[in-house]
Amino acid sequence: MLQPLAVPAWKWEDIHMDFIVGLPRTRKGYDSIWVVIDRFTKSAHFIPTKTTYRAKQYAELYISRIVSLHEFAYNNSYQKSLEMAPFEALYGRRCRTSLNWSEPGERVTFGPDLVTQAKEQVKFIHSNLKRAQSRQKSYSDKRRRPLVFEEGDHVYL
Repeated sequence: MLQPLAVPAWKWEDIHMDFIVGLPRTRKGYDSIWVVIDRFTKSAHFIPTKTTYRAKQYAELYISRIVSLHEFAYNNSYQKSLEMAPFEALYGRRCRTSLNWSEPGERVTFGPDLVTQAKEQVKFIHSNLKRAQSRQKSYSDKRRRPLVFEEGDHVYL
């Protein structure tokens, strides 16, 4: 049966990474894309890299491109499991663009109210992610059957 990962308690506490490789080399020598996704808010970063990079280069990229920046168009897309856009989940408000820069009726929150609002939003997101994970597990388990091995069976490890 499906064993879901624990839902993270906070933004950028737990990440997923993937690599898109085998791409045509760019003028700057990039031939891959490093994808880093926050498991809590689903916000993603897509960073051009080279297949020759080692851990040191990825650590430097993580600090310069992930830790310091958190705004991509992808993060403004509605995520069903969050019931909001990743940007809103991450920053507690909708992303302002040139289309809605002075949106009427937007409430500005400061001080203790901001902390309270952020905590409430984290609880809301956590609940939505647990509910989505439960639906995914249920769907997966309906189609899954237990594996039975006999002595002498060949298996991949």
